[in-house]
Amino acid sequence: MWADFRAALTSKECDLLQQIWVKLGRVKFTILGGGQEVSQTVAASYLRPGDWMRGYYRCSAEALRAKVATVRQLFAQVLGCTELGCDPASGGRMMGNHFGSRLLGSDGELIDLTRQVNRASDVSCTASQMPVAVGLARASRVFQEVAEISELFPRMSQGGQEVVHVSIGDASMAEGIASEAVQQAVVQRLPVIFSVYDNRWGISVPLEESYPHASVSLALSGLA
Repeated sequence: MWADFRAALTSKECDLLQQIWVKLGRVKFTILGGGQEVSQTVAASYLRPGDWMRGYYRCSAEALRAKVATVRQLFAQVLGCTELGCDPASGGRMMGNHFGSRLLGSDGELIDLTRQVNRASDVSCTASQMPVAVGLARASRVFQEVAEISELFPRMSQGGQEVVHVSIGDASMAEGIASEAVQQAVVQRLPVIFSVYDNRWGISVPLEESYPHASVSLALSGLA
């Protein structure tokens, strides 16, 4: 409980400071996750070593709670620090609040992914996280069904026992690739959890113009 509260509060304070930096001209641009902190931290708190996350650019609280990123790394990314020691996610090559786990060690060898919560690198295109998450979940199923693969790559999976958690805003769920991803996850019974944040508004379009009855739940109810 305390870890959830701490991550949510820390994320909120980071958002506020980034807003100040933008107004002062210290950074050009930042993307905030205000209002989603509690749901993100609760979702991340259930992830275990070996599990995967695939979020989008408003998931700083989720990344902090899962220890995919630290506060120092978050601000290093916003400032565009090019040192991997400062921003291990991309060395300043991704936009702010875009996270990702290091999969290789300094020696170039694969890190034991079963000992950490992993995050596939974020990208900015809306809904693009959805097919990636389904692909990760499909890989987990393959590890579960094909024993030979689990034996060959013991650092990549615990016999397919991991789950994938993906976050998305409700407006982005209207994208075709998002619908396709959910359908395939249901059809193949894949171990993926979808968190859809109820923002009621996209980047420039209200939810009423994206869904019948302005309800993602009703739109997806037939897939249950």
